[in-house]
Amino acid sequence: MFAKTGKYLLILFAILEALMATKFQNVFGPFVSPLIFLGCSISLALLYMRVSGYADLYTYGNSAIKVPTVVSVLLFAASGCIILFSLRKIFVHDMPLKDAAAVSDVIPQIIELTRRFVHGGMPYAPIEFSGYTLYPTYLPLQWLPYTIAELAKIDYRWVPVVFLWLSCTHHFLTAKPYRQRSIYNVLAALWPLLLWGLLIKNDSDNFGITVESLVASYYLFTANAIKRGKIMPITIGLCLTLLSRYAIIFWVPCLLAVVSWNKGSVVAVKMVAAVLVAFVLIYWLPFMRHDSRIFLKGYAYHSAAALGEWGHIDRHGRPMHLYNGLGMAAFAHQFFPLSDLQQRLHYYQLLHIFLCVATVIGLTWWYRNNKLNISSERFLLFSLKIYITVFYVFIQIPYKYLFITPLLLTSVLLADAFGPTREISVSERSGFVG
Repeated sequence: MFAKTGKYLLILFAILEALMATKFQNVFGPFVSPLIFLGCSISLALLYMRVSGYADLYTYGNSAIKVPTVVSVLLFAASGCIILFSLRKIFVHDMPLKDAAAVSDVIPQIIELTRRFVHGGMPYAPIEFSGYTLYPTYLPLQWLPYTIAELAKIDYRWVPVVFLWLSCTHHFLTAKPYRQRSIYNVLAALWPLLLWGLLIKNDSDNFGITVESLVASYYLFTANAIKRGKIMPITIGLCLTLLSRYAIIFWVPCLLAVVSWNKGSVVAVKMVAAVLVAFVLIYWLPFMRHDSRIFLKGYAYHSAAALGEWGHIDRHGRPMHLYNGLGMAAFAHQFFPLSDLQQRLHYYQLLHIFLCVATVIGLTWWYRNNKLNISSERFLLFSLKIYITVFYVFIQIPYKYLFITPLLLTSVLLADAFGPTREISVSERSGFVG
């Protein structure tokens, strides 16, 4: 009976999580709102672990209202069209590329890196903007795909749109709404598009001046690869995520430990080797061999920029991005007993790293003691959701656009929970599907 209740609670927490990052963002103030958002995300992950894999959940989902396959496909197509037309309006009429480039240095940095690369220059050299010099902070797969836009002479912002749409399509197909056809399974399959549309409707400017959808598409693909339990796609996902935004890096040892315990250390070593080869081919040979301190210089600039945001006071007398109701940085800014702002930021950065590492160690230890009673794929999805939530909620600058990534991970948890699953025997719990 809990599985039936859990079905509704999963949907409820997914909706609340999405609303706390959109319509209800900061509605309870900068200190309570992030706590509620964190609570919703963690509760959703815990609930997923509690109910996923139960035969009852599939039974209740399978007995729900049936959605014809053609209807689910039409809903997917209609949602995609609405999103594309909405984004076209933003890109063409509301915020043309030149206007977006004047508001934020995100797109100008990507344009400069891409054009230097296309024309044979060194991308990772200081970029001179009006009034300041920026050292590039983006990893290669965060900007290399934009060579498509540069060569095709199209708006750069269509590149992340295409990548995320492809990842949403992949999610829809792997969720298999055409097989089970329950309203819950179809909802889970459509969740990335529904969430994407909600984010656009709530804050269209973010999609005009930022391009985080590209990174989010990598994480959505990786999570779906984990759900399927296939080593090769998981390894590809690792390469995409690690060479775009390194948020996932502290969680990688947890993944490797689980793979090693279930598939053998040789498989884990092969995954590491593949990532290292990708690093050498995509990052070291073309860029880092010319300057081995590229990454460290970028990280140092990012830290300096963070201090600037912590000291950038708005008309209310506080840093806008810290008090946006999504992250815990406001607590450190307001309550850390240090008069020096740089020290407050430094200790908060250390706290962030400690919490990320402690979360991964705790999750890995828990799995080590319970691995015979749990599916490795489900644990990895659960742990990734928990870890990414902690990483972003406690990040030093909780920019709103960053949160599309942890929000999209919910889609995969829902798809797995409401997918065509069955009760898993003890002998099957410890290994990957293939």
